[in-house]
Amino acid sequence: MVNAEPVTIGPLGRPPVSRYRLAMPLSLTDQQLSIVMQAAAVLPPEKRSDYLQRISATLAVRHGFRFTNDDVVRAVNEALKTLVHHHADSAA
Repeated sequence: MVNAEPVTIGPLGRPPVSRYRLAMPLSLTDQQLSIVMQAAAVLPPEKRSDYLQRISATLAVRHGFRFTNDDVVRAVNEALKTLVHHHADSAA
């Protein structure tokens, strides 16, 4: 007999994403990766991990594992806006 842990299903019919932690990595096209990396270049290195985690969480929660370039652009813009806003608040 195999012991299996119960699977929790979130509100969108997928396992929930705990704060920025994904069970599976996302698969990006070359163009999507380029979008993410170009935007990351403007961030200080210590913010890039949080930036990538925010993008991953946004895409997984809103789109599962199928998303368009436009979805990636929106997730990138949202992550940048949040990080820049938090940075401005902490600098004040």
